[in-house]
Amino acid sequence: SDRAAIINDGRLVNTLTNESGIYELSKWDHDSSLVLERNENYSGKHSSLERVIFKIIPDETSRAIALETGEIDVLNNIPPHIANRLSSVKEVVLHNNPGRLVGMLTWNLENPVFTDPAVRKALSFAIDRERIVEDFLYGFGSIGKGPIPPASWAHDAKIYPDSYNPERSKRMLDKAGWVDSDGDGIREKDGVDLEFEIITKKGDSVRENSLIMLRENFCAIGAKVECSVAEFSSMIEQVRSGNFDSYLRVYSSRMSVDPSSLYASGPSSRFNYGNYSSELVDALLRLALAETDREKSVKLWHKFEFAVVADPPAAFLYYPHTIVGVSERVQDVRPHVLSSYNNIREWWIAKEDRKYFLKTD
Repeated sequence: SDRAAIINDGRLVNTLTNESGIYELSKWDHDSSLVLERNENYSGKHSSLERVIFKIIPDETSRAIALETGEIDVLNNIPPHIANRLSSVKEVVLHNNPGRLVGMLTWNLENPVFTDPAVRKALSFAIDRERIVEDFLYGFGSIGKGPIPPASWAHDAKIYPDSYNPERSKRMLDKAGWVDSDGDGIREKDGVDLEFEIITKKGDSVRENSLIMLRENFCAIGAKVECSVAEFSSMIEQVRSGNFDSYLRVYSSRMSVDPSSLYASGPSSRFNYGNYSSELVDALLRLALAETDREKSVKLWHKFEFAVVADPPAAFLYYPHTIVGVSERVQDVRPHVLSSYNNIREWWIAKEDRKYFLKTD
């Protein structure tokens, strides 16, 4: 028997500590560690590991070093830039799986600049999504296409992303009446400049780097763009009050599939910060959520995605992957989209690779 040291960003899957589960809580040092012992009274198949320790280390760099040096054995929710560094560490195996997250640029439709769906679509074609995936996600993700991520059973793989095409973006803006008539490099229409601000939260390198790139992309097609990075608390207060133009955000999609809080109009639209409203989307949401047959509901969700992409409340940018680092000594770790500890009962460590031994060994 052996024990594996596991660390995350301070969050813990509560079901692991249930007294009727495969492990039971043995010790808890607040803000330091949590020890689980194998539950010998568990009626099902017992776990291979007798003890599992969750260590709490808030700093992401320190967590990565702990995995790299062998202090801990499993690290989840690894940021892409850290994963890129760990990819060269031979003692660490990286699990790079599609996740539930969607990176997107939400438009505030109360702003007259974004009233026309054709303008929102034109701006979407100005975005270099491949650069986000390759340079900022270091390949640990995929290009965003729509509101439902690829990890979901409801995702429509046939939807094409808005490809990076600045010339097409310019033509669409011309057709929509946004032209640079005074030659100052900024498009305008009816005396209003194509001007807006993008805000995002501080501390996410992918979002902060994407912010700079988005400004470059939009300026290249004749828009004047300002960028703002703020602490989450102040930023989300600004967003909730509606005092923003566009919001670079990442949200986690439910695997049971219910995006109504982001795209429905009315009381269920808790996170519909951009005030998006579409009778077609509302109708498809009601039908899809009421349908109990999986095969029929998939078709409805595909129609929902198509409708949202055609009349976009946001520019869908990227789907970041879920990255889990595992010491090569821990075997059979198979992270799931819902949990890095999905099959923890089956994890094992060969006797020659053990570092910790209990008194019963």
